[in-house]
Amino acid sequence: MVGAVPALLAAVGFAGFQLINRRALAGVDVYRGTATLLLVSTVVLGVVSLVSGELSLVLEAPARAILFCAAAGFVHFFFGWTLLGMAQIRVGAARAGIMVGTVPLFGALLAALLLDESLSAFDVTGLLLVVAGVGVVVSARGAPPAGSQGSPAMGVLAGLATAACWSLSPILIRQGLEGLPSPVTGAGVGMAASAAGYGVLLLATHRVAARQVVTSRTRRLLLVAGVAVGLSIWMQWTAFDLAPVAVVLTLLQLTPPLVVVFATRLAGEVLGPARYRVGIGTAVTVSGSLLLILTG
Repeated sequence: MVGAVPALLAAVGFAGFQLINRRALAGVDVYRGTATLLLVSTVVLGVVSLVSGELSLVLEAPARAILFCAAAGFVHFFFGWTLLGMAQIRVGAARAGIMVGTVPLFGALLAALLLDESLSAFDVTGLLLVVAGVGVVVSARGAPPAGSQGSPAMGVLAGLATAACWSLSPILIRQGLEGLPSPVTGAGVGMAASAAGYGVLLLATHRVAARQVVTSRTRRLLLVAGVAVGLSIWMQWTAFDLAPVAVVLTLLQLTPPLVVVFATRLAGEVLGPARYRVGIGTAVTVSGSLLLILTG
């Protein structure tokens, strides 16, 4: 299936982004860091749209499509990335990545509550597995990751809230792409809307005027993270355009275990005795998520 390739590339890219973003946030606050990511990613997607000749499609698209793309951007980027950053600085990249991997859990619950879709026995089993996996990860005690700030409990809640946001975005994406048949341009519209919203937020909260020393290393990390996630978003939206949502979400479930591997093997995030519980929790969570996706 053609859509499988960009979905796989997105899974790897998102895992790398989460790792780089966690390291960048050690040198800048979440709000400025997220604003920088949005700006860099907007430029990346804008350049790709311009080179591909698809940027002009924005002028031809109906207002409804533009609004849906902007809404998808706000849900996924403005809220989702902010919450992800909050989770990462509190519980580390590995645990935050697992929390974010619970997207299918919230997708199933939202469908049951808002669309009145009944849950089958397989759905309930998947829900219980996801909850059990998260419980195992949360109960895994160990030294907090280096540079952690704030309450771990709030970090878990922020990670789960990120997953809730990201469970809504695929629906909005598909609606937006019906009138704007260009994944990279649609993603760029959502990213640009979020970047503009963040600019207003920073001005309103006087964070622009606040002084904070940001090292050149942090700036480089934010630049790399912004480019990586911009390209990954392009691949994700392309996958949603080419393949069924269930297939794309299934392949994106590679992201949580990849985050754990990257964080512990490449970035040296120490889990200590908790690594076995984290590994088991990851496996159980991903298994439950796959069951929810494949039986949905």
